[in-house]
Amino acid sequence: MKKSLMFLFVFLLLMPLSPKADDDLLTRKDVFDFLKGGFEAQVSLSEQLRTKEEIHNLLEPYFSEKYQNIFWKENIVEEEGKFVTYGSDSAQYYIPFYQFSK
Repeated sequence: MKKSLMFLFVFLLLMPLSPKADDDLLTRKDVFDFLKGGFEAQVSLSEQLRTKEEIHNLLEPYFSEKYQNIFWKENIVEEEGKFVTYGSDSAQYYIPFYQFSK
């Protein structure tokens, strides 16, 4: 009885607590391409006025709903019934500017 309880305890300790997510980011290049896409989506929000749906569609492939909500509250403003972001040197929740190279 003790051995089976000990085995069960060890098995539970070694078992992952959450399932591994299936993703398409298999290489370093994949990760940087994905990161660059998210960066470009955020920057594009300052180029023109957009609807909420347009902004959601731009950000959705790269950011979770929760992150989008936080980003929205901090960076997106309404103007003429649509929405836009304004440039800033200290904008929160943006992917920072950096060079996409080795």
